[in-house]
Amino acid sequence: MAITSTDNEEKSIVQLEKALSKQDIAVGTIIAAVGVAVTVLSLGIPGEARYFPFALSVLLIFLGTFVLLKAARSYADGRKYDTDAQLLTRRNVRAPATVLLLTIAYVVAVYFVGFFPASALFMVAYFLYAGVRGVLKYVLLVGIFLAFIYFLFVYQLNVPVPMGELFAAHMEGGTNEW
Repeated sequence: MAITSTDNEEKSIVQLEKALSKQDIAVGTIIAAVGVAVTVLSLGIPGEARYFPFALSVLLIFLGTFVLLKAARSYADGRKYDTDAQLLTRRNVRAPATVLLLTIAYVVAVYFVGFFPASALFMVAYFLYAGVRGVLKYVLLVGIFLAFIYFLFVYQLNVPVPMGELFAAHMEGGTNEW
């Protein structure tokens, strides 16, 4: 019996679906692991400030586990995937990876230069990456956003935001909050 092109197409589709399932198992595992890491890190945050990151980490664990279990079930049962699903490649991971790296740089910058300067730098870097043009747009968007955050959190709610090690060293008393 000769192998037809339909048989080859079916085998190709089955192989793609298995690869997509394995990929989703890996992604679900990574999401859940990040959730566990954030849970552990959030336990070291003093007072009520830990509730928000802790809640987000529990959500990450739940969603990662959901993706993992769904993918494992699809892999075991041989269920069909969405026809639009794609395997991860360097090309379609580049944009999320760039944003992730910008976000990591932002978190590090908050520690050293504080929330407001780091936020301004992050927003400008992201706008440049996203292709936003016009200095006036940058100034307005960054200025309005940071003014709103300052007014709401620092002025109205008296929530301290990180000043950064660079500026805290020059302040009287050496506190790391605005």
